[in-house]
Amino acid sequence: GEGGNTGEGGNTGEGGTPEEPIVPEEPVLPEGDGSFDNIGEIPEKPDDAPIYDGSGWTKP
Repeated sequence: GEGGNTGEGGNTGEGGTPEEPIVPEEPVLPEGDGSFDNIGEIPEKPDDAPIYDGSGWTKP
């Protein structure tokens, strides 16, 4: 009726839900490093990224 167990979700919410978010958090850190890696590759290959020519990546 009241759905105390379902509403609170102690076992389901605390046990299952938090664990899932924790896994994605790990990739979040690499994303910062990965973004720099991708940016570094762009200036290295100006031919592949002509768009960055105007940005000044190829022309310092």
